[in-house]
Amino acid sequence: MDSYKDMKMLIVDDDKDLREIAREYIEAQIEVEIFEAGDAKEAYWVLQNNRIDLTILDIKMPVVDGLEVLEKIHKKYPDIINIMLSGHGDKTDVMRALKSQAYDFLEKPIDKDLFLNRITNGLDLKYQRDLLSEAIKAFVMNSGSIGSYSKFEKLDFAGKCKMLKVALDIVKKRNLKNLP
Repeated sequence: MDSYKDMKMLIVDDDKDLREIAREYIEAQIEVEIFEAGDAKEAYWVLQNNRIDLTILDIKMPVVDGLEVLEKIHKKYPDIINIMLSGHGDKTDVMRALKSQAYDFLEKPIDKDLFLNRITNGLDLKYQRDLLSEAIKAFVMNSGSIGSYSKFEKLDFAGKCKMLKVALDIVKKRNLKNLP
């Protein structure tokens, strides 16, 4: 994808200098809107007031750690892509992050090229998922066979993919019946 200008990221880290360095580096490389939060409370506020596509979360933060923030994000906003950062590469943290649906886990200090690569891959994935959701939405809205869009809207990404498979199966069966 050439431009991410309509996409939004959130960097959550209690280290303000690290947030600013990350933000400046990312903005110098790609066009994306970036929000910053120094703790969980600020992160939740940003999430409630903006459509965020990707978060970068530090694991070790005071009061509420990044893993707890990740778990809450995944429950409330399951379509957000989450990249976890840690300066303490604990295997337990890695496993917990992946179990909570983290897209990726990077250890500090972070190689800047790898960091940018993981961000752009995550944004690309989010964009592709959004396109898929829009395609499914269009199909559901134009087909009385699958059900209402309100039911579809409540599904997580995996559920939407299952619905797409059902939709494609229905289309195949209808097209096969109409063949000479």
